Amino acid sequence: MPSFDEALQRAGEFGRFQRRVFLLLCLTGVTFAFLFVGVVFLGSRPDHYWCRGPTAAALAERCGWSPEEEWNRTAPALPGPAPPEGRGDGRCQRYLLEAANASAAPGALSCADPLAAFPNRSAPLVQCRDGWRYVQAHSTIVSEFDLVCVNAWMLDLTQAILNLGFLAGAFTLGYAADRYGRIVIYLLSCFGVGVTGVVVAFAPNFPVFVIFRFLQGVFGKGTWMTCYVIGIPWLRTTVATLGRLGITMAFEIVYLVNSELYPTTLRNFGVSLCSGLCDFGGIIAPFLLFRLAAIWLELPLIIFGTLASVCGALVMLLPETKGIALPETVDDVEKLSSPHSCKCGKKKKPQVSSSNL
Repeated sequence: MPSFDEALQRAGEFGRFQRRVFLLLCLTGVTFAFLFVGVVFLGSRPDHYWCRGPTAAALAERCGWSPEEEWNRTAPALPGPAPPEGRGDGRCQRYLLEAANASAAPGALSCADPLAAFPNRSAPLVQCRDGWRYVQAHSTIVSEFDLVCVNAWMLDLTQAILNLGFLAGAFTLGYAADRYGRIVIYLLSCFGVGVTGVVVAFAPNFPVFVIFRFLQGVFGKGTWMTCYVIGIPWLRTTVATLGRLGITMAFEIVYLVNSELYPTTLRNFGVSLCSGLCDFGGIIAPFLLFRLAAIWLELPLIIFGTLASVCGALVMLLPETKGIALPETVDDVEKLSSPHSCKCGKKKKPQVSSSNL
């Protein structure tokens, strides 16, 4: 019985049919990439926002202020450049204009200078609890769900939840693809990504957004893994020929080699396991990225770059696959570990066909 590589060589490794399949599968990869970078647009923080109390809102309506006028007359001034979000951020506080109404008649706050009702124009400051007002061209989840100040960490949570969905999808849909068929799981995952994407776009509140963001990650990982494993026999030649640049090349080669380390019958589950561990790191990464960047902008790049360099160096120490043809079945894996496959501590050189290169 011919091996998989021999059958692939007879059928043609990268003909017209393979090119069409590869291009169609690339469409899935493009949509999967949007799940990663989407937070850049979904979670864009407005540069101009302030805490708005009930008295300031009523005063703005009575005086007919523009957003700029309301901000200048009722919001605390920021000393210098905007500091990182937190309790010291002026945008997270507001003037307690309600204190003026306790000792003056209603309507005593003037439209020209509301702070004149306080001694030395010094109104008391309180933490924001009544919502914010945003000035921006387009709404984002930050302005929709008030993910600023004490709630700023919830933006990091949305990306962590997406990676948690990747982790869940890697184990569940990866196993299902091997058991029930990759085409079935691929089509089911594509449908799931479409439905969850619509719900995420029109989510009425933050809990609904988070739940369907998680499901979006589950189905997104299902589409990516199945289409990747379906197209990997053709991708081997393409990646080896064209190559990649920088981190893209390293990322693709890691997945390419990883998928070839397992027998064909267990390949989806093997890729799922390693991809799941990658997603576990992705759950933690958003918190490290945004919180460490607030301390020092280059600190996340140093940490991630150091870890990638160390891992890449450690891989060079693995002797198991050096000069050995990659296994196709469980029996092939068992033969690799058999004592008959080695003589005098030296590896037996196998016959490597051109299709294995």
